[in-house]
Amino acid sequence: MADLYHYRHAVIGGTFDHLHSGHEALIDTALSKADHVTIGISTSPLYAHKEFAKTIESYAIREKNLTTYLKKNHFLSRTTIVSITDIYGPTLTDASIDVIVVTRDNMTAVTQINQKRKEKDLPPLAVTVIPNIIATDGKIVSSVRIRQGEVDRQGNAYLQLFKRKKPLLLPDTLRETLGEPLGEVVANLEELHKLIGDAHPLIAVGDVISESLVAAGHPAGVSIIDFKTRRHPTQTLLPLHIKRYKNKHGTIAHRSVVAYQDAITRYLSDNIPQTVVIDGEEDLLALPAILLAPLGAVVVYGQYDLGIVVNKVSESLKERVYTLVQEFQ
Repeated sequence: MADLYHYRHAVIGGTFDHLHSGHEALIDTALSKADHVTIGISTSPLYAHKEFAKTIESYAIREKNLTTYLKKNHFLSRTTIVSITDIYGPTLTDASIDVIVVTRDNMTAVTQINQKRKEKDLPPLAVTVIPNIIATDGKIVSSVRIRQGEVDRQGNAYLQLFKRKKPLLLPDTLRETLGEPLGEVVANLEELHKLIGDAHPLIAVGDVISESLVAAGHPAGVSIIDFKTRRHPTQTLLPLHIKRYKNKHGTIAHRSVVAYQDAITRYLSDNIPQTVVIDGEEDLLALPAILLAPLGAVVVYGQYDLGIVVNKVSESLKERVYTLVQEFQ
């Protein structure tokens, strides 16, 4: 079997968090090059410094997802999965490993590995470099971008849904669907805080819920308001001198979505609450608010006669909203 492949034993490594198309390309390439592949899954010493590390999946979930992929593609018998606590993994102890497969941004680690192997009188590993997988926005697909809420595992970039300058129009076929709460409904702020705990960031869509959070001393990280409730003017505790972004009733405007994305980026950077003021109506902006929020965030909005709708941002919720927005005209 070994003579069917150029190498005997390949090694690859990574967090393999939210297993995505880039990971799959790495695995597939390694298995096309070598008879056997050892896959090192990073443990916390290797990823504690990464962005949005709190939403990195547990080791058990990452191992399970990786095993599922290998089984589906009939690769399991040709692989060994190990946990790793440093960049070297088994490369300094397993003399049978003869090639490492990486993307270009991991070449520094390869240099360090081969230097250590030289010190241990082991031959240097051959290196196969694969290109990064590119998302629909022209940027790299990565686990951090998935955790940050920018792309899904297949590389679909959520902002691309709103890239056209002409506003997206709510179709009549979705009016009834969107009239129902997207998430769980609670009656008041006390129930809200019990439900969400220390979820971060908290994003509020609507004047009443945004004002209520400010009055309670727990402002949202990002608030999207239009100075109206049920289309009647409201008083506000939030800043009045902020630039306004046009977003007509029944639409989602490109510029308002970009303003929200800029606001959440600023909030995550400096932890200073941000407000996006809409000239028109903000209701439908709950959809891009969910799509562009990091995993683990919470997006809340008020629903008349029901209460506060609490949307815990997950991949499944993003998928649902992504499908809905695709139906906009």
